[in-house]
Amino acid sequence: MVKHRPPNRANAEVARLVNVALAAHGAGRFEEAVAAYREILRHRTDMSAVYANLADALVQLGSLSEAEQAYRQALARQPAATTFSNLGSVLLQGGRAAEAETAFRQAIRLDPSIADYHANLAAALLQRGEHAEAVAAYGEAIARAPADARAHYGLGCALVAQGRRASAVEAFHRAVAARPDWPDALVGLANQLTALRRGA
Repeated sequence: MVKHRPPNRANAEVARLVNVALAAHGAGRFEEAVAAYREILRHRTDMSAVYANLADALVQLGSLSEAEQAYRQALARQPAATTFSNLGSVLLQGGRAAEAETAFRQAIRLDPSIADYHANLAAALLQRGEHAEAVAAYGEAIARAPADARAHYGLGCALVAQGRRASAVEAFHRAVAARPDWPDALVGLANQLTALRRGA
């Protein structure tokens, strides 16, 4: 005769907290989500996805240092391309472009098919003043997502940094075509057209 074991109370509590955390996160109640994720981790420290979700919520609250640590905890348990990319974004926001570049390259190594990872790498390279490499990385992003306005805009910025204004105008034109209501792309295009007319 099979004996029915009572449900594990700790597992049941973790499941309840996961539902609470995800509901709060999805509703934009990030402080509540952070509290629930932390309570989950008090019970279970092996859950990479919980650390990653905690980090995502902390980013929304502007707690970048804590988010960085949570992303690193997630990666220590399970290296994942998305988590490397998110870590890189946090590092880039903090002005740590060299470390961000390393994280983005790790994301690309794990999954080279994602355009955003290449665009993120390009942004880090551009911040570091590596303009030629940034142009190449934006090209990789555009090859994977030809209608990505952000990648075309970033390419335009990298080309401006190289003094290649005519090519930059083409890139900004494509950014505007992909996203006609984006002020940054419109301003970038207008500025470069003005500079070309003035012979700058």
